[in-house]
Amino acid sequence: MGKQQSSFREHEEPHPYAGLLHELILLRTELKVIEHASAATLQQVNPLHAASAINMVHYLGIRRRDMRPLQEGIWTFPDTGQSDA
Repeated sequence: MGKQQSSFREHEEPHPYAGLLHELILLRTELKVIEHASAATLQQVNPLHAASAINMVHYLGIRRRDMRPLQEGIWTFPDTGQSDA
């Protein structure tokens, strides 16, 4: 029975947002690598400001990257009307 289930999954269409999810995971991984590479600098930051410093490192990492393909993928999400709240 397990073989039938795996066979079914092989022919299953990929989710329409699978590529977008993959891109987001890659982005998160890149930002974690940059954060790790900045560890020596981040250790010098006052602990009260550690979260802000990490946020800045992530922001700078995002600025290095062309975000247009990811933004276009996000724009394809249906509007649920919740953004007006």
